[in-house]
Amino acid sequence: MKLIPETWGGKLLAVLFAIITGVAAYMPFLELFALTPAVTFIHRFNLTLEVGSLSKTLQVFLFIIPFLLYKSVREYLKRYSLKELLNEPVLKFLGALLAIDTVYSLFTINITTSLATLAVRVLLYATFFAAAVWVKILTQWTFKESFYKTAYTIARTFIIALGIFAILNSVVSVTQFLDCSIVAEKGCTVWAWVDNNFPNQMLPVGHQKFNDSLFIVRAPGFFGDVNFNGIFSLIIVTIFSSLLLTDFLAHRKKGHEEPRNKWFFLVVITMAVASYTLTLSRSAILGFVPVLFIVTGVFFFPIVRKIGEAKTAIDAGWKLLIAGVVAIAFLAGLGTQIKIPHESGGESNVTQEIFVYAQKAVHPSDDSANDHLRLFKTAIEISSKRYFLGTGLGTFSNAYQQYIDPQNFNADPHSTYGTLIAEQGVIGLGVYLVFFGFIWVKSIGFLRKAASIVGEALAKQKTLTREVYAKAMLMTFIAVLGMVLPFMTLATITYYGFFLPMTWWWGTTVLVDTKAMEGKI
Repeated sequence: MKLIPETWGGKLLAVLFAIITGVAAYMPFLELFALTPAVTFIHRFNLTLEVGSLSKTLQVFLFIIPFLLYKSVREYLKRYSLKELLNEPVLKFLGALLAIDTVYSLFTINITTSLATLAVRVLLYATFFAAAVWVKILTQWTFKESFYKTAYTIARTFIIALGIFAILNSVVSVTQFLDCSIVAEKGCTVWAWVDNNFPNQMLPVGHQKFNDSLFIVRAPGFFGDVNFNGIFSLIIVTIFSSLLLTDFLAHRKKGHEEPRNKWFFLVVITMAVASYTLTLSRSAILGFVPVLFIVTGVFFFPIVRKIGEAKTAIDAGWKLLIAGVVAIAFLAGLGTQIKIPHESGGESNVTQEIFVYAQKAVHPSDDSANDHLRLFKTAIEISSKRYFLGTGLGTFSNAYQQYIDPQNFNADPHSTYGTLIAEQGVIGLGVYLVFFGFIWVKSIGFLRKAASIVGEALAKQKTLTREVYAKAMLMTFIAVLGMVLPFMTLATITYYGFFLPMTWWWGTTVLVDTKAMEGKI
């Protein structure tokens, strides 16, 4: 067992882990959760625990989760009863998921791997529950005159921390692209040095190319994977665009204004779009497009109609679209000036290479799409070897080696659903699908209720007060935050990142009682 990091970078991370965990032990629950995006800058730079042939990464967030769970339960019981807690539907669903996971950890082809995966899965369920409690408390405080200012401050802290992290991730993405594609003639320099000194290297995992014959790479950002970087970037676009639009609609009224919010939102959105452009992840688009239409149709359209600003909103939408086209045209023009020599002679430019990749990405029969389809079919084949009962939690690579290719030690279906059906069979997949459906229903229901509340608040105000502005922004933040998990259920059709902590800590609206929100603000 190797517990002590070998590089100076690994030792530095170990010290950071200890400091952050110590802070988490003393910080109040609401403030602690609001600052969680601030610790994810070392999401990929994490520690590794090796037990025999098993290697597991230990992310800093895992060390904070026990404190989040304990403090969330304590905060819940301050406001509600134990009976209410035990009757929460989300708690019952998480209990069912945990029971399924436990069964498939015991009846497995590799008990060590399954138990290690189960331990991580338990922590993720705890994070999900803690996030739900956090959102429930913020929602409750939004409608209490003595607490809404505190709720706004806490949500604002989360938004600022998340925005700063998104900006930093985009800076990392851009520097990776420049370092590995433009500045260095044969691969990376600065980021290669970073990878050599910190554990769990980023570039070997996500160092995919726009063109296999050139050194033009897709940027993995902080996440070590281009797909997850793309998914995160478009989630950021969804959240901050929603906040920007609510801010715009609110400021159609005279009175209170916070101009700094608008510019912060615009900077974050621009940086996130830049980061996504350097990945062109199809998995991200699978989640983004449906959720964008749902948020627009279920949330913003009713608000715009309620306050009678349809024409203004349409005009603003056209201006935003034109601005986006102009920005893309500028970047495309800039890219044409960056020449890329071909190994076989001749040259092209960055814009040409990205355009060629974009054409390839939308083609349903390209090599990547075919490979994903092959892996998914392999997952179904593996599940049939165990009579559709699954091979055990976390054992896909073991099963692939046992049933498909003995020489392949790191196979992955690149799909949450492929992973579920192979490891936990049709029963496990079915339980998770029901849970996903539950999340969708609750999230869309909350979107509708939030739209009604925000629209009513803005419609009846002749002048905008700080109180109404704060509550409208709070409801928008909570409502759109609740759509992140549905976003992931679509994006992970072709990607396997659903069970990573970064996707579970956002929050959900499943604990919020929408009936209690009637006639608020």
